[in-house]
Amino acid sequence: MVSIEQIDNEKFIRSLGYLPTHNYFVADKSWRPTLQLRGSGSDTWSLFTRQPHLLIFTKDTLIISKQPVSSEEQAIKIPTDQILNFDVEKLTPYKEFCISFEYKKKYYFYIDSGDSFLDSLFNELSYSQLNFYLLLQNNFNGLIKTDFSN
Repeated sequence: MVSIEQIDNEKFIRSLGYLPTHNYFVADKSWRPTLQLRGSGSDTWSLFTRQPHLLIFTKDTLIISKQPVSSEEQAIKIPTDQILNFDVEKLTPYKEFCISFEYKKKYYFYIDSGDSFLDSLFNELSYSQLNFYLLLQNNFNGLIKTDFSN
């Protein structure tokens, strides 16, 4: 079932002149993983330290926008050839992935891995998790320089 969030995100992607083809997902922007450990498991901690963002991966640009999406002016557009140290790390104890990279500063985004008990009961990934895994299989359009196999 398609959610209102997904419809809004796809409208936003089209407004930027791109087609939404499993090239986007929503992840929480936050601090480096070591700082996440201090308050993990606390909803209050997450409320103040994590903010959902839409990440759109095109052939030559990474576009980042706060959720809910509102206007193109608020989107950050990063040429992929200027992104350094792009990495995806599975944080096993927290059942999520950390996507990190550098462009003028260090960025950290987190997305559920879909390995939780509840996910196994429902056996269905969200559109963001599905799109994330499809991008991962494609090495995020070549941003990941080494093979990811965990």
